[in-house]
Amino acid sequence: MVSAGTQWCAGDVMASVKILKRQLSPPLLLLGDFNAHGELCGSEEPRPSGRVVEDFIAGNDLSILNTGSQTYLHPASGSFTVIDLSLCSPSAHIDFTWEVDTDQHGSDHFPIFISNHKVIFTDGSKSDSAVAFSATADNLRIQIRLSDSASIFSAELLDIYQVLTLLECLANDQQQFLIATNSLSSLQALGNFNIKHPYVFKILEKCTLLHKKGIDLVISWCPSHVGVMGNERADLLAKEALSFTTYFGIWKSEKQK
Repeated sequence: MVSAGTQWCAGDVMASVKILKRQLSPPLLLLGDFNAHGELCGSEEPRPSGRVVEDFIAGNDLSILNTGSQTYLHPASGSFTVIDLSLCSPSAHIDFTWEVDTDQHGSDHFPIFISNHKVIFTDGSKSDSAVAFSATADNLRIQIRLSDSASIFSAELLDIYQVLTLLECLANDQQQFLIATNSLSSLQALGNFNIKHPYVFKILEKCTLLHKKGIDLVISWCPSHVGVMGNERADLLAKEALSFTTYFGIWKSEKQK
């Protein structure tokens, strides 16, 4: 972890970081408040100190995990900047997902989430006249409207099942995925092996198949409406799908409930 104070010499700090890097064996992950503003890192107002940091990154064979999201809110000016950098070995770049929380939690820096599991967010939505679900991740978007008679519970389960089906077709061995759902009832049904619902059984069966393929899979709860960007995107996509005119068939006994 690197932290640079307000008064600092970019060259001296980066020289120290270079010494630190030499002590680390690749693949490595290097995080820090570099207090520099570089165009490559997403800063809107680049400074000379930013160029020093960018030269260090280029000269030391490092990759930037930052995606351009602002990481710092200046208390006095109210301006947003990118001074917190997440660097890694190029070979490890594809293994990490990088995301900034929208809630500062009392700090002037925004929390940064780095995971070596590719995170896929799922969410279901139900109105007075429609039911739908969605899933979202980098380069992935699923939006499906169900029969109006479907329950939100079935929508959440079918959402997870659709993601697992996609992973079965596209994922390679040794890949790691985390499915983040805000449906506690779905997780409880899966944890209790409540196979009375057909999709609980289908999900458990699909998880077993993916495990045999060497795919590391975690299904976890994510609280809704607390500023988690992936969850917020899934929520918006699911609500958008409520207006779709194309329907997806659900298991027959659903209509009998």
